[in-house]
Amino acid sequence: MSEIVVCRIVKACRAAQRLAIENFQSVDIMSACIVFISLLGQDTSLLRLHLQVANQLAEYLRSQTGIGSSSVHSPVADCEAFVTKTVCKCSTLTHTGTVLWSFLTKHYNTNINYE
Repeated sequence: MSEIVVCRIVKACRAAQRLAIENFQSVDIMSACIVFISLLGQDTSLLRLHLQVANQLAEYLRSQTGIGSSSVHSPVADCEAFVTKTVCKCSTLTHTGTVLWSFLTKHYNTNINYE
């Protein structure tokens, strides 16, 4: 495979990964992105981990603020924006697992300010 094709595959996978993380609350979009990346012959295990962490972090933040997941209240959007930003940052780092783990353990029992 030529270098140009590989570069395009990598760019497409990164775009799909970012789209999935930005829409972690939508099972349809996440699934489509995972399938797309798989069809390109790339491993999706790290993306699936990021999406699972995003959902767990969002659920934790909602429980700490007393906001239901189906609420249209503004803090839900703030919470999801915070989760998206945090997981997107971690997904671009080399040692993603370590960064996510240290972030979660640092903030798990404390009040997280997601503004």
